Amino acid sequence: MKARIASTLALWAGISAALYFGQAYAGLLLLVLMGAAAQWEFYTLLEKLGATPRKVLGLIAGATLPIAVFAKGSGLLASLRGDEAGAPTTGELRTDMLAFAAAGALVAAVFFVQLARHSAPLQAILRAPTAFGLLGFPLMMSLYAWPAGIHWGRNGDLTGVYWVVWCVAATKFTDVGALLAGKAFGRNKLWPAVSPGKTWEGCVGGVLTSAGVGAAFAALFAKLGWTLDLPPAKAALYALPLAVMSVPSDLVESVFKRLTGVKDSGRTIPGIGGAYDLADSLLLTAPVSLALYLAITA
Repeated sequence: MKARIASTLALWAGISAALYFGQAYAGLLLLVLMGAAAQWEFYTLLEKLGATPRKVLGLIAGATLPIAVFAKGSGLLASLRGDEAGAPTTGELRTDMLAFAAAGALVAAVFFVQLARHSAPLQAILRAPTAFGLLGFPLMMSLYAWPAGIHWGRNGDLTGVYWVVWCVAATKFTDVGALLAGKAFGRNKLWPAVSPGKTWEGCVGGVLTSAGVGAAFAALFAKLGWTLDLPPAKAALYALPLAVMSVPSDLVESVFKRLTGVKDSGRTIPGIGGAYDLADSLLLTAPVSLALYLAITA
């Protein structure tokens, strides 16, 4: 527990420092690195199940996707092409974002089926492991990169970056709240066959923690003068769907770990595990995050 808390504090300190000095580009790099590391660990889990993913090819394609999305949203892609029109219009970007959100939701639906009845979907994943690795990780990271790129292309505005930081906080502190509430009050198991440690009481505690952290981060951003138009009360409300979606997102990884007989996807982060263990709850929440962003900026 102490190692997990220390790692959480260290990770947030590192994220804060990276964003302070590197701003949007540092945020993009963090998304790419986290997605690539988690993707690699996912491929390793699939190899234990007999799949043969093309790991290097998948990682190269995976790293390209969020960078390309950021570049398109910010207008950098247009500049590199010498397009005098510059960045895409807001209407064009919103249409593209809706398409990406729909694609992300479709991927999330496939993994939901994996939770409910994992035999058939698992066979499909094992037949196309490289593609599923791309869909499950870089595509989802791209849904976070898009808002950051759009605002960064408008005179270096960091609103999109702040939005992503808020989403990550609201999502990841669900895990912390669920862990603490589960240890203190947990009685009824959520899904013992997949994740014996998770309880319904822990889930409720995690959702409430997410709402509180979401409100607290929004209040902090406002106090610091960061341009995120999200009042604390509204932030607490918007954190709820992220928190709820983070639970099955976390359970999807638990299914794969249970099938492969491993406790953690890696050992790089003390108290947490690997990059997939860190990113698991952020994956299926990505379409929800983008949908909320579209609602806020409508």
